[in-house]
Amino acid sequence: MAQQQDHPRRNFRARRDILEELSDAELLKRYRFDREGIMFITDLVRDELQSPTNRNVPITPEMKVLMTLRYLATGKMQQCNSDDLGPSQPSVSNSITQTLHALTAPHLIKQFIKFPALHHHELARIAGEFRQVAGFPGVVGVIDGTHIRIIAPRRFEAEYVNRKNYHSVNVQIVFDAAYNILNVVAKWPGSTHDARIWQESCLRMLFEHNRVPPGYHLLGDSGYPCKPYLLTPFLRPQPGPQANYNMAHKRTRNIVERGIGQLKRRFHVLHGEVRVSPAKTYRIVGACAILHNICKARNIEIPADIDNLDEVVYAAEDDPIPFAFPAAAHQAGLQYRDAFANTHFKSRSRSQLPLPLPAHEDPAAIPPVGVEETGVKVVQFSGVANTSESLALLAKYCAVITRVLINLTRRKHQLNLKPQRPGEEMSQCERGSGSVMVCEGKSQEWQYE
Repeated sequence: MAQQQDHPRRNFRARRDILEELSDAELLKRYRFDREGIMFITDLVRDELQSPTNRNVPITPEMKVLMTLRYLATGKMQQCNSDDLGPSQPSVSNSITQTLHALTAPHLIKQFIKFPALHHHELARIAGEFRQVAGFPGVVGVIDGTHIRIIAPRRFEAEYVNRKNYHSVNVQIVFDAAYNILNVVAKWPGSTHDARIWQESCLRMLFEHNRVPPGYHLLGDSGYPCKPYLLTPFLRPQPGPQANYNMAHKRTRNIVERGIGQLKRRFHVLHGEVRVSPAKTYRIVGACAILHNICKARNIEIPADIDNLDEVVYAAEDDPIPFAFPAAAHQAGLQYRDAFANTHFKSRSRSQLPLPLPAHEDPAAIPPVGVEETGVKVVQFSGVANTSESLALLAKYCAVITRVLINLTRRKHQLNLKPQRPGEEMSQCERGSGSVMVCEGKSQEWQYE
């Protein structure tokens, strides 16, 4: 009779009880949430994270949430999480993936990220808050794109190289005046222009189909097309209403830049290089957006000792390159903007507007080059003092034009890029309860209709 072999007994590493060991201030510094906030998030996803049995000492939902929050707050290697909390690195990886899917479930997207279309009282409230910033009427959101650096993906690597020559995904984001996120589109590679992302977004359809009442606007930079519902700055403002319009537009639109800075400051994984696949990066962006809004709803501040990234984030991103929109395609928007500026910004006291920077410090003081409202490229040298200065300015304009033409030529095929790619199938957008649009798979658009 063969002797029965003794199997070695499994040894489980001790796991720390972080919620009992650390104070609220220490939890906030390390996990961006206090004890009540962590338990609130855990209760939201407990059913999805709870193990069905108690075999093999399963990881609790609280521990899974803590590991995910620690990863999002720092962006460090998963082995650091393992060394700090106890579970093995593979368990940390599986727990983070499971928690990210739970946090980005359709019902949570519907609960925490919503654009208030057809909610007139909410739209009026947001417009009133924006008007207090710089007197710009009818604004219900400020929109911009931000690049999240990633490692080179295995497939379609060239499509993820942005104009700064590093791999990234380009994320469209909309904030209200209180820095709450109203809309996030996270599904496009870094080479995609902001205007293309807007053109394909469901948010544009809300405005096109008058789901948002006329008279309400988004504010965007010169990389977006000018529409009656999406107002952009004048490229060469004339003194008077246009200059006043641009100054108020700049002060109001700065909210989206500071909001993106707050998001990346709170969740440092977005500020560094995300070392996962693009598909998982989109989930990370969506989860960070939901958690950011939870922090705003619970009045959880960013720890004061974290480096201030509000300005640093955008210091690394150049001014937008104006997209070559056909003049006829947005002529109605240009005419609306002219009438809007003449109506609301004809006379404004200097106390309502920011003090202008000196000419040598203000980039807007140098006439930009690009596609003018008429669709004709114009180079203007008014105000140049001497010939040498003219030549220097001409050389600068030529360099900018050359860079724009090279980028447009290299990415001509990418402007027609589709969200779906061979081998990376994406299911069709499915309309869930309410009116939330959720795209499963590689592409994610977190928004309401």
